[in-house]
Amino acid sequence: MKSLCNLEAVDWTHVKDFILQEGFYLFGGFLEGAMPTNELWILKSELENLRWIKGNTLGQAPEPRYQQAMIHYPKENALIVSGGRNDKIQMIYADLYFLALDTLTWMKVDFIRGQGFLSLADHMFINFRENDFLIFGGIDTTYKLSNKITMLSF
Repeated sequence: MKSLCNLEAVDWTHVKDFILQEGFYLFGGFLEGAMPTNELWILKSELENLRWIKGNTLGQAPEPRYQQAMIHYPKENALIVSGGRNDKIQMIYADLYFLALDTLTWMKVDFIRGQGFLSLADHMFINFRENDFLIFGGIDTTYKLSNKITMLSF
């Protein structure tokens, strides 16, 4: 993945090297009939027109879900998707995925230290320092409000 840490040093004539599709990204949610989806959609703004395009991604996409959290990680030029739920299969997810914006490639994050990752939906995900994130609130696998806080460092 190409990094966008030093924005002043970026040659913006080559923006396609950093972001395959410019726009507003939307992942997951519901299709007609309340079916959870794992589709990626991008809202493009072109000369006063707005249009949705489906993101053609590579790699293993997250399972269909809704009420997940998604945040931009500028240092890695990626979006991060955390948790979410799929009531069709009675699942609240405890996972984390990166979407590299330069290639639209999904990568699942495997955890190697700590006590694992919380299963959460409808939660908050914030970047409070360059490589540090907090995940808190939402509902857990018992469908009760969670008061736990998880800190992630990359």
